[in-house]
This record gives sequence, C-alpha cells and structure tokens, in this order.
Amino acid sequence: MFRQKLTDGGEMNSKNKIQIFVLIFAVFFTVNLSAQTDRCLVDEKVRTEIIMEFSGEKALEHIINLNGWPKDRTAEHYSDKFHETEYILEQGKRSGIKDIHTEFFDGGTIWDMEEGDLYLVEPYRDKIVSINSIQACLAKHSRSVKIESAELVYVGEGTSSRDYEGRDVKGKVVLASGRASSVHQQAVLIRKALGVITKGSIASMGDYPTNDKDVVGWTSIASHDSSKFAFVLTDKLWERLYGLLRYGRRVKVGASVKTKYYPFKINITTGTIPGTTYPEQEMVYVAHLFE
Repeated sequence: MFRQKLTDGGEMNSKNKIQIFVLIFAVFFTVNLSAQTDRCLVDEKVRTEIIMEFSGEKALEHIINLNGWPKDRTAEHYSDKFHETEYILEQGKRSGIKDIHTEFFDGGTIWDMEEGDLYLVEPYRDKIVSINSIQACLAKHSRSVKIESAELVYVGEGTSSRDYEGRDVKGKVVLASGRASSVHQQAVLIRKALGVITKGSIASMGDYPTNDKDVVGWTSIASHDSSKFAFVLTDKLWERLYGLLRYGRRVKVGASVKTKYYPFKINITTGTIPGTTYPEQEMVYVAHLFE
C-alpha cells in the first residue's frame, strides 16, 4: 500500500514536470521567433504582394509546356521561331508586357537527329534502344548510316590506344565503357570502326554525385567528316549487351541513323517591365530559353 502511494505520487510529479517544460519551451520559442531579424532583401509588404500573386501551379505548367517531353524540331523551327520562343512571346503578352519581341542572329549550323535505332541481330533479333524511347541515346554529331549487321567487339574502357592492343575493330561496332567522345576518337576516327556503343548514366559520366542506372546524359562526338555514330545506353541496357559477349556469345548489331545539319537563327526574346520608383534604372534578368 505504501509503495503504491509512492508510485502514484511519482507519476503525478512527472506529469507536472512535462507540462512545465512544454510551457517554458513554448514561451521561449515564441520569444525567439519574435526576436529574429527579417533578412529578406524585399520589403515585407512587397513580398506579401508577390506571394499573393504567385502561382506554383502556373510555374509548373510553364515547365511542362517548355520541357515536359522531348520535342522533335521541324525544319520550319530552324528557319523561323523555335517552339519555346513562340510560347514565351505568347505568355509575355498575356502577362501584359507590351514591348516583348524576338531578335534573330545568325547561329551557323545546328545538328538535328531524325532517326536513331539500334538493333540486336545475333544471337537473336531485338531492338536495343531508339531515340523514340530515350532521345539522349544518340550522341550529338552522329552521322547518317544504315548497318544491317556488324560484329560487336568489346574493348574495355576504349579511351586509350592500349585498350585496342590485339583487337581489330575495323569494319566492326565497338562496345566500350568510356566516354562516347573519347571512344569514338579511338575506335572510329583512328581505327575505322563503323560506330561505337557506350554508356552514359549520371554515375558512369563521373561528374555527378548520384547513382542512377536508368539515366542517360547528353553526350557528343567530334563534328568531323569521318565521324560515324555513338549510341549511349543506360547502365542496365549496356550490361545486357556486355553480358552476351562476356559469356562467349557471338553478337551482331544493326543500326539505322538519320541526321542533318540545319542553318539556324539564334532567338533572343526581350521584354521590359517599367519601374515606378526608379524608372530610369534597369535590372537585367537573363535565362536560357530552351533549358
């Protein structure tokens, strides 16, 4: 009976302590918040007005319309305005920017891919990858080519001359694990291979902190008259091909690539929002139109 009373008293004491602690913490937290200095460069009243007008949903809509999916550019886009330019002009006018306009400058030529398919021909027929499924799989500056069947040869990393010692890659397609540009230089431009297949996930490209075996980063090869093609696979697709060769299978691949260089115009879209307090001063905001 005596022990039970002590226990009951102890429980009541703990509850009181908890309640007092919560009360002190709440008072301290409230005082601390009120003592914080507003370090925002924008005045609170102006900031409130911006927040009241800003729409996260609208910002997401712009991102989706501009970059939500890969878009195949037509010849008209290169000779006139790009899709993104038209969109920015339309949205700017809707927002009340009256003087928004686009200026055009000579941009030289730009590479464009129209077709890019890589097939497995032997030991069985299957499609490996296509620009219709992974647009970044075809390296920039790849040239048009049609290969019905060619032997696939593995050369390791494929970025230096020692990777090719004892291997004849002329007239064959090279499978390597190194960067597309370096492999293409060694295999195609120097040793006359028909083309190269490598991998380009964020992890294998070496410049990023993440590890994603389903991602392909944009890559490019030399813009040269003797250039052929480079297909860049995800780590998973690359391992599938490498696995066939590793187990001693005879592997042949086919490729269908169609690309073209277009003369194009650099699109510079500009608009001005006049200030009220200091209309004679300017603050310039610059952004990429396509990325």
